[in-house]
Amino acid sequence: KEILSSADIENTRIKVLLKEIAKVAIPISLTALIMSISKNIDSTTIVKELSNVVGYKEAKKQYGILSGKVDPLINLPLSFNMAIITALLPSISATNGNADKINKRIFQSYFIGMAISFPILFIYMCYPNEILNLLFPNATSGWKILRVSAISIIFITLEQINNTILEGLEKPFVPIISILIGVIVKAILNRILVPQVNTPYGGTIGACISTVMCHIVATLISIKGLKSIKNIKLNARSNIKAIAIPLILSIAMIAITKVINNVFFREFFGTINYKVGFIISLVIGMNVYLILTFKILSKKNKTI
Repeated sequence: KEILSSADIENTRIKVLLKEIAKVAIPISLTALIMSISKNIDSTTIVKELSNVVGYKEAKKQYGILSGKVDPLINLPLSFNMAIITALLPSISATNGNADKINKRIFQSYFIGMAISFPILFIYMCYPNEILNLLFPNATSGWKILRVSAISIIFITLEQINNTILEGLEKPFVPIISILIGVIVKAILNRILVPQVNTPYGGTIGACISTVMCHIVATLISIKGLKSIKNIKLNARSNIKAIAIPLILSIAMIAITKVINNVFFREFFGTINYKVGFIISLVIGMNVYLILTFKILSKKNKTI
């Protein structure tokens, strides 16, 4: 009887453990599945819709620019952010619903996420030609696509952070709903915008706009989900600061690179290779940005 009793207890523990794992793993897996469907929308709709207007060869070329050059550049800051917020899930769960601790984790997550995303966003938007010339010297087309796609970086970052927080607070189905609705919006907008190649918002630019709108919608739904959690009052002022500070620092970084690149190098060293000047100005600007960011983050961690 003692052996059977111990076995029963062990089986019960295993069942409870599996149930808890399933509660977390299934929603996260569904979220990842929907995200992969979102990425496949472009591969199916862009070529199909553009082929009817510009021909199959040109349609494949336009999709190749988006998927082969722009998408990897957009995914660069997102991969860093995802690696960092992966550590957020257990820390949110460990707060046991304590609002102060949750707000501190949210501030840190927003600040770090924005500190990664904003500078790269501004670099892509202000220097799209320079970035593509530097990385793809033999195939430099696509700067307009990169500039529009860059906007999505901020919203995907916010979406990733919000969804991780919701999963940590045992609200795993909100991310599924938000991403699903966003994907539906993207599919509809792709169908409307992509065929309009003769407009500023058509073709692959239209697909980029659809992606931005997809993640704006998903982000807004995830924020609504966070606000709906009972017994937790989110510190809106702190969260706005977490976004505003990296934004201001990123604008300052771009201003520094512009002054160094356009004034110093071109005025005093006009014959210098523009790629060398661009890289040097970017390195100096990024170093100033990183120093200020780390100082502010360490100061904020002492006060929150």
